[in-house]
Amino acid sequence: MRILVVDDNADVATMLAELLKLDGYENVATAQDGVEALASMRDARPDFVLCDLMLPGALDGYALARTCRSEPRLKDLRLVAMSGYGGDEHRTRAMDAGFDELLAKPVHFDTLSACIRRGERRA
Repeated sequence: MRILVVDDNADVATMLAELLKLDGYENVATAQDGVEALASMRDARPDFVLCDLMLPGALDGYALARTCRSEPRLKDLRLVAMSGYGGDEHRTRAMDAGFDELLAKPVHFDTLSACIRRGERRA
C-alpha cells in the first residue's frame, strides 16, 4: 500500500511516516503543502492519503480534496483528513470537500492504523 502523509509541520509528517513504516507500511511519503501533495498524488498515485486540513498556500486540505475528487485518476483515493478541529461543522465541511473520514488531532496511532485497515478492506 502506498501512503502519503500531508502536514505543514515537517516533524509531524516525518513522525507519522516513521510510525507507519514501523507498523509494516514500507511505501510512505510525505508532503508539506497542497501543491507538493497534489504533484506527489499525480506521480505516485498513493492508495491512502492522510492530510492536515490547514495547509499553507494555494491548496489547503479542503481544496486539495476537491481537486482530487475532480480528477478521474485521483477520484478513488482514500482521503482522510486530520485536524485539531474535530467538531460536527468541521467534519461536515471535510466530507463535503471529498474526504472519507476526519481524524481529530492528536491522532492516536491505533485509530490511524484502524482507519488504514478499513481502507485496505475497501480496496
